[in-house]
Amino acid sequence: MNQYQIKLLGQIQTVSFLAFILFDFFSISLTHIFGFLGIGAWLIQTHLTRTWSQVRLPLILPFSLFCLANLLALSTSLNPGRDFLELKRLLEIMVFFWVVNSLGKTHPGELFATWFSSIKNHRAGRYLKQWIGKLKSVSTRDLYLYGLMFAGSLASILGLFQAAISGVSLSTRISGTLSIYITYAGLLIMMGTLTVSYLLNSAGTKRWAALALGLMVISLSFSLSRGAWLGFSVAVLFLVLIRKPIIILALPLLATLLYFVSPQAVQVRFQSLVNFQDVTFQNRLDMWRLGWQIFERYPITGCGFNCLKTLGPNYPKYQKGLGHVHNNLLQIAINTGLIGVLTWVYIWINYFLRISKEYQMQANNKDRWVILGSVAGVLAFQTSGLFECNFIDSEVVLLCYFIMALPWVYGKSNENSRRVIL
Repeated sequence: MNQYQIKLLGQIQTVSFLAFILFDFFSISLTHIFGFLGIGAWLIQTHLTRTWSQVRLPLILPFSLFCLANLLALSTSLNPGRDFLELKRLLEIMVFFWVVNSLGKTHPGELFATWFSSIKNHRAGRYLKQWIGKLKSVSTRDLYLYGLMFAGSLASILGLFQAAISGVSLSTRISGTLSIYITYAGLLIMMGTLTVSYLLNSAGTKRWAALALGLMVISLSFSLSRGAWLGFSVAVLFLVLIRKPIIILALPLLATLLYFVSPQAVQVRFQSLVNFQDVTFQNRLDMWRLGWQIFERYPITGCGFNCLKTLGPNYPKYQKGLGHVHNNLLQIAINTGLIGVLTWVYIWINYFLRISKEYQMQANNKDRWVILGSVAGVLAFQTSGLFECNFIDSEVVLLCYFIMALPWVYGKSNENSRRVIL
């Protein structure tokens, strides 16, 4: 075994993690490149060190069943050749296992110390070494989380610039460098809830986190994405109930204040939440009825990942170009039938059961804020998914897998992580 190769593979994973958490807010192509580069380096390193027996596989059973359900859906797919290519999305699940097994073994501080080990001993060099020393004193997991918050803040600042230039309206929703505002909002709600968990549960410095949260909340409001607002609100309510229930009394006042200082477009969008005659809400209902009708025709294994565009024009409520029905469960039902829905639900039941046990074993708030932030991020993802198909949004689902894996990085139940709940 070549130690240099092992060290190099570890450095590749460190760089890949850093690039992954930064580029997920800005470029899905680069996120995929560095994500799969890191996964490849982890697998090669595991092979060279012959440590396959040490690989931890929490949630392997539900994830595997979901993958099998997607493969089975090809048997009744209306476009099997095209749909086979869609299965590449299942490879993104590997991010979860990569984070579980590798994130705690990499550290940017160690990498920077190696890169700048030969730096000269002048003032700038001493300052850099001190900075690297501070980095090395922070746990790997927390350091990457701070990096995620930083990336979320940068994306929020970019969105605010867009709002300042183009205004806030349904026709000029901010999206950062991403393709659509829904993706942008989907990322912000998970990072926002993780930051709220840090503020409520961590004993660390919080001024910078409060500033980051403020930027993300303002940018999220300007996205005018009601599903994302609801997802963020549910996640924050969960965190407050767990940690500081008294704050609930202040939430209505805070929400009212935010409403009155918001631009008119935000106020109008907020008012539409309780207007069931709203055009966009009625469109959602039409999409859901259409999705249910298609599901009734292919209830067991679905009709494939692209059948909505094939079958949709045969129904009166179909909207030209509609690619999904703005609901995760219903879209999965169309794609993979009841079998796919059951395996999808099983993933999250398993996750919440495992996480609840992990939380009970953690008496240290330093670990608990990460666990609660992970749960809150998943809650935000799932709640928003009632009104958007965020599970087909690679940027969003990759960040979800990343956040899901965090409690297992240093979890007390690591030694039992091969076990699954049946």
